[in-house]
Amino acid sequence: MPGEARRLRARSVLLGALWLAAPPALAADAVPWQSLSATEQELLAPIQDRWTSLPAERQSALRDKAARWQSMTPEQRTRAKQGFERFRALPLERQERIRQRRERFQKLSPERRAEIRERWQALGPDARRNLRERLRSMTPVERRAARARWLGMSAEEQQRWLKDFRAP
Repeated sequence: MPGEARRLRARSVLLGALWLAAPPALAADAVPWQSLSATEQELLAPIQDRWTSLPAERQSALRDKAARWQSMTPEQRTRAKQGFERFRALPLERQERIRQRRERFQKLSPERRAEIRERWQALGPDARRNLRERLRSMTPVERRAARARWLGMSAEEQQRWLKDFRAP
């Protein structure tokens, strides 16, 4: 049953991604497993035995993420799975640093987050890939120094610097 094994693996990957990415909900009551939709139960099946022990906020967040997963295109789902698999392959200390950066990003104002996302998207895929490759080639000390320089730049200086990464 290769198809069944593939679906089970995909569900496990999804749940891992949901578990890591699920922000706490503001307030919600615990939800009995039986009250979940068939789709929610299918997606969340790997944690059915732990469902009732989860805090209501985590249950709500997982349900929200399951709904988001259902609304994704197949391409978006594939990218999400690949991203989660890359994340799980990282050393635990690197995973923790990523979680901490995500938390700091989430604490920014919605306007600041939107600005950062817009600037990142404006680079284009080739420039983003070039920038990632350059950062990966740096040592941790070089990355910290580059980050410090970046934070000291004005928005105009940052834009000039990013132009180096745009594809010709």
